[in-house]
Amino acid sequence: MSVAETRQHLSEMSQPSTSKEVGSQEDQPTLLHPWPYLEEFFEMVGCKNNSFRMRCKLCAPKYHELMAFKNSPSNLKKHIEKKHPTRLERYTQLSSAALKRKSSTEGSLTPSSKQTKLWETQRVSQA
Repeated sequence: MSVAETRQHLSEMSQPSTSKEVGSQEDQPTLLHPWPYLEEFFEMVGCKNNSFRMRCKLCAPKYHELMAFKNSPSNLKKHIEKKHPTRLERYTQLSSAALKRKSSTEGSLTPSSKQTKLWETQRVSQA
């Protein structure tokens, strides 16, 4: 964690909680994991601007928080490479399986009926 991230984390911890009761989860929105296939390694903590705040489960009991840009989990992969190299193969397996699922579902989509009708229309000449 960089010095700036550590300072930000400490300042957020010192701010008062916005929830009414400690045990109440009604007011807290449920955070969806942006990369569900990585839930084995990382827990979603929050969002900030265009980034996600993630906690590494492998670093437990130490609390290690990382920032990952919304379009790329590359910071998470770098963390695994540097701090948990024995788990890199598993990370790669999960990532590649997710990519295969994503590409296979995109390729199997059929065009909508409106698109099909556009291709089946008859051409009319200007004459």
